[in-house]
Amino acid sequence: MKVEQLYTYHLKSGRGRHQTSVKISETGFSNDRTIAILDVNNKVITGRDYPQLLGINSTIRDNILILNLNALDTHRFILPELTQDTIAVKLFRNTVLGHLFKQEANELISDFLQGQFRLVYIGNYFRPLLKSRGGKDGDTTGYADSSPVHLINLKTLQYLNTSLKEKVTTRHFRPNIVVDGNAAFEEDSWAIIEINGIRFRLQEKTQRCIFTTIDPNTYKKSEKLQPLSSIAAIRAKFSQRPTFGIGLVPSENGTIAVEDKIKIMETL
Repeated sequence: MKVEQLYTYHLKSGRGRHQTSVKISETGFSNDRTIAILDVNNKVITGRDYPQLLGINSTIRDNILILNLNALDTHRFILPELTQDTIAVKLFRNTVLGHLFKQEANELISDFLQGQFRLVYIGNYFRPLLKSRGGKDGDTTGYADSSPVHLINLKTLQYLNTSLKEKVTTRHFRPNIVVDGNAAFEEDSWAIIEINGIRFRLQEKTQRCIFTTIDPNTYKKSEKLQPLSSIAAIRAKFSQRPTFGIGLVPSENGTIAVEDKIKIMETL
């Protein structure tokens, strides 16, 4: 079994950037979900409420955020200095910290979303993982919903698609790591895996939400709430919550790449 695809999401809810290799730290992929958009109440917005975010291409290079809101326009903004004042923002039920971008970046994103919005950079303010969701002392992540690294299995995706009239892709689930396993749902039993000498611990099975029902190409929500409805039905047969994929915590720094072999070190 090997790594088939790798994705980084520099902007939370933005389009995933396909990578051939990525640097890993204990907070996850390098620069993954380290930038977010705030509304007027300093609340982090996501593609659940603003589906057009899924079309924004973003990358961070040499301390510069590069945004492509469409195929024609490229915008570059220097990342905020870590010595700048911090701002407390709301990420779901959690309070997190960050540094605001300069006004020109905020004006760009406000024009795009037709409202008042600001961009925030996490800097060094990675947040602790909740122990109620599998976190341990010292575990941290960026502006991700929960886990530092998200993995899905193509065999599980293929199984799900057998119950769907309109097939879905990996992009509906916004993974960091895509593998082609030996069987559907086998990832549910992985406790520790190793890729290129880096160990990843299972934090939790990823509970899915309405975000999966938004088409990553058209940004339209499925009227039948697919694939979430089918995931819930499949799991309900075993009295399980509607999970799909797993959240992982890296145990060390390093690099992983497409084609790297995956070793299952421990199972549940």
